[in-house]
Amino acid sequence: MISEIQSTIRPKRAEPRFRALRSLETALVVWLIMIGVEAVHGLLRTTFLVPVVGDFRARQIGMFIGSALILLVAYVFVDWLHAPDRKSLMLVGLLWLALTVAFEIGFGHFVLWRSWESFANEYNLVRGGLLPFGPVVVVFSPLIATWLRKLNRQRPGWSSDNLLG
Repeated sequence: MISEIQSTIRPKRAEPRFRALRSLETALVVWLIMIGVEAVHGLLRTTFLVPVVGDFRARQIGMFIGSALILLVAYVFVDWLHAPDRKSLMLVGLLWLALTVAFEIGFGHFVLWRSWESFANEYNLVRGGLLPFGPVVVVFSPLIATWLRKLNRQRPGWSSDNLLG
């Protein structure tokens, strides 16, 4: 009798497909935050760094700053993803990569009218383009963030919550 009452009161666990859908929605929200941070980063780079070092060098420097920002966003929100394992974290990273490439091509080429040649130059390692490293960071950022969180939880007397105030 008691177990019947408990089963009606206790909320049922979400079906796996609904949990997957919720995880997908969360991954999309985190990606939107990441893209927003990157957009602000691009505006600041263009406004302050380009006049000092030029466009191409600013993009090279920006790749490192952008990578750090992506890792920071992933670090802050990785627990919110509720990814149960490495495979799920990699799938989130691959989703972020696909969305980022689609956004960059869609916005960069079709809105800002950037040429295909300028995209190719940024990806050309021989000519100093460093952008191929960006997608690698995006794909692995959920894994790296999870690893960093685990390391920080093991440090006595230190909390990653201190980063947020």
